[in-house]
Amino acid sequence: MTEERATVRIPAELLKRIDEAVEDDINIANRSHFFRVAAEEKLQIQKGEYIIARIPEKLRELLSIDLNSGYYNSIDDIIVDSLRVRYNIEKQREKLIEEYQEQDASTLQVMSK
Repeated sequence: MTEERATVRIPAELLKRIDEAVEDDINIANRSHFFRVAAEEKLQIQKGEYIIARIPEKLRELLSIDLNSGYYNSIDDIIVDSLRVRYNIEKQREKLIEEYQEQDASTLQVMSK
């Protein structure tokens, strides 16, 4: 893959925040890496490969507790696991309702007046 150089002008305050983010994230090596990752994520979001959700602060704190316990590797993992659990519960609920409806239908007797 060939690489091309691009120049980006951004406000000093934003650059400061980017530098702080690079310092805090061991997976991001430098500014260039940050911009490549950010651009890729933006394109994936536009294609619908990612969903952005606003999570209330208290819920984020609870998610962080699970993350810090070491049980999960990322907040994303926690959310995906929670959605899987919810989806499976809903599927099981629908199946039970369907089974009960089938039982009710088979036990229903029509009586004449």
